[in-house]
Amino acid sequence: MKQVLISCGVIVVLCLVIIGIYEKQNHNISQNTTGGGYANEISASEIAQHSTPSDCWTAVGSNVYDFSDYFNQNSTINTSDICGHVISSSMLPSTMKLKDLTSYSIGLLTP
Repeated sequence: MKQVLISCGVIVVLCLVIIGIYEKQNHNISQNTTGGGYANEISASEIAQHSTPSDCWTAVGSNVYDFSDYFNQNSTINTSDICGHVISSSMLPSTMKLKDLTSYSIGLLTP
């Protein structure tokens, strides 16, 4: 009986450890109430770390986009005011239509 209790205790501890590891890895995942799915929450300071055309994150409104692939294909666009910044949609170049860029979305800007 004592061995059964010890085994059950070990199983409970392992489950708690696994849950803790999972939650730690996913601490920045939150419910996206607008779409019903889950989205990464990304801070402005994290966006600022991605400020080159080959590593370009931009927040437009509350959405965060990884435009790295876009700018690799469209190298004539000046990215200095886009990459690594939080901007309004009016600051996007005329060749970038926000409705066409949803595939570049990577998360939501944290308040």
